[in-house]
Amino acid sequence: MSESLEARLEAIRLRSRSRVETQRPRPGFPAPALGPPLSAGEIGAFEATHGVLLPEEYHAFLEAVGNGGIGPPAYGLVRLGAVARLAGAEALTSLRRTFPLTEYWVWEDEEPLAPDRVALRQRVFTDGSLVLGDDGCGAFWHLVVTGPERGQVWFLSDVGAQPCAPRRTFLSWYEHWLDGHDDWWADFE
Repeated sequence: MSESLEARLEAIRLRSRSRVETQRPRPGFPAPALGPPLSAGEIGAFEATHGVLLPEEYHAFLEAVGNGGIGPPAYGLVRLGAVARLAGAEALTSLRRTFPLTEYWVWEDEEPLAPDRVALRQRVFTDGSLVLGDDGCGAFWHLVVTGPERGQVWFLSDVGAQPCAPRRTFLSWYEHWLDGHDDWWADFE
């Protein structure tokens, strides 16, 4: 890991802890917290089991900052491997497949979808991305782990899929949130 990445992670870790201390709990939910970091061995075991290498920034975050907890999605970051509860077990078995999109797609505008487009829509939710967290109402943040969009954060919902605009890697997405922003599509045209 480079010195600049280490310094960036340390700043994120400190800012996340500060956010945990100042953020009020939502009624009916546990107090905000970060899960404990994972060891390199635990992350490596996940990668070996699922036949995928996690993007470097996310891998480093899991090891240096924490696994799950407080974060940009409305309901926080899910723990690595806990995505089955949100997205179904098929999401973990399809990680090694290539994420099928490189630009946004609003499938709601195409209803009813042709059979090949129905299959493509299903692959958007299952192939090559990890669920990072849930914004409620069927809206999820994903980290792409395979293909041309590897390392990018995407928003997937019942009406379509879109990367952040400007595009954001995991750490830039998390830092944007720490800076108090939630304008994930400021540059969308």
